[in-house]
Amino acid sequence: MDISHTRKKALINVFGWFIPTIVFLVLTPLMVNKLGVGGFGVITLIQLVTGYMNVLNFGFSEAIIKHVAEHHVRDPEQTMRFAWVGLSLFAIAGSVGAVTMFMLAGWLGTDLMKIPHALQSEAVGAFKLGGLTFLLSMIAEFFRGTAIGCDRFDVPNISRIIRITLSAVFIVVALDAGWSLVGVMLATLVGLVIGLIINIVWMQRILPLRRVGGPYAAVLRELFHFSKHIFFARLAGMVSGKISQVLLGSLSSIANVALYEVPARAAETASAMLNRILQVFYPSFAAMDRSIEQDRIRSIYVSVLSIQLLITTPFMIGIILEGPALLAAWISAGFAHSASGIISVIAVAYFLSSLTNLPVVVAMSFGLPQLISKYSIIRMVITIITMYPLVRYHGLTGAAWVLLLSELQALALIYETSRRIFGINIYRTLFRPLLIHAVVSTAILLGYNLVYRHSAWYTPLGVVVVLVIYPILTVALGATTKTDNRRLRKLLLAWR
Repeated sequence: MDISHTRKKALINVFGWFIPTIVFLVLTPLMVNKLGVGGFGVITLIQLVTGYMNVLNFGFSEAIIKHVAEHHVRDPEQTMRFAWVGLSLFAIAGSVGAVTMFMLAGWLGTDLMKIPHALQSEAVGAFKLGGLTFLLSMIAEFFRGTAIGCDRFDVPNISRIIRITLSAVFIVVALDAGWSLVGVMLATLVGLVIGLIINIVWMQRILPLRRVGGPYAAVLRELFHFSKHIFFARLAGMVSGKISQVLLGSLSSIANVALYEVPARAAETASAMLNRILQVFYPSFAAMDRSIEQDRIRSIYVSVLSIQLLITTPFMIGIILEGPALLAAWISAGFAHSASGIISVIAVAYFLSSLTNLPVVVAMSFGLPQLISKYSIIRMVITIITMYPLVRYHGLTGAAWVLLLSELQALALIYETSRRIFGINIYRTLFRPLLIHAVVSTAILLGYNLVYRHSAWYTPLGVVVVLVIYPILTVALGATTKTDNRRLRKLLLAWR
């Protein structure tokens, strides 16, 4: 694996995260102010329902990436078979989802959720547009999978940047013109269409679709064989990931949905940066001869996990310490006050979730998607058992705790993936780094809250010092090995 090439792909993937993140940071407070907390909650619910419809993906995205990565150089005709079958499946799934959302729009917009009466009519129209958005998103997902399978991370990322940027511009124009929910959805749809056209034209230059003969039925069976485990993982992830917000909308209020979703989406967006860096290992690992390079992959795996702890832990601590202040500066003091009780809980939950990114990539690369589906189902079961009593009696705080409790399975997923694939006890292997991080984190949390917060020179900006000191201190204490440090320097500095 060429470390310079890996770095370039990671930078492209991070760039594809950075621009949409800036758009998200700028657009969210504008939408909350223009639409109101209730209107923003409706948009959130539409996105949640669209997210649930993604279960119709059936895990084909990951299957397309894996099989295109394996065949696109050695067997172009087989690659074409996977591409045509994949495109057909995505088109069918997208059409089914679009029709379903259109038919259920009236029920979703008026009966299921506690949507204010003044917003119900427009909510129904917005849900219908959400169905068309879903169809186009599924087609875009197919082209994203084939591009990544071809090791071309630039195509989906640049297309995504164009789509999100244009949608944001159109949303701002629509809001300034006085349009509300339907205007936001139309703006999103126009940006999606333009981004999809660019994606299709670009991919036709890289992997032009052409008719080939052959055993399409066998290809379909192979896709289903791999994707069935991903499907169950995706289904379980959809249920456990967003159902608390839906329950909040039906048992509590649309406002609580917005109060939950904004910090949760911010945490999800932050953790997505690391996920995008780690995604570059998927086609690389899938294409490697694992019988020869198993030891090398294991060494990279342990190093990346160790480096990930070094990078993500201080940010989790920073959010725990000053999350409400950040939210107040971003949205408003009143919004931050209402959501302050859940910020730390959400931060810890997404920290645990982010630690599974690399194990999931490795499990898929090594053809063990059943590990992912197993723990996704465990996560779903925990969510189903805890969600009603916690959300019913504790509302917003209860929904956050459902998320955290469901993410505890991440610790077992990391352990079993490491043991099954590499034959190591990852917690024993990383015992020294884990101990150092635990001690330093505890010391900083206690010192900040008990001493610094009550001092005369206290300012929320002090958390920046924590972000700087933490990695320096933990590295000095030996939280990373010489190999880890060498690999980190290469990723940051090498360009060959």
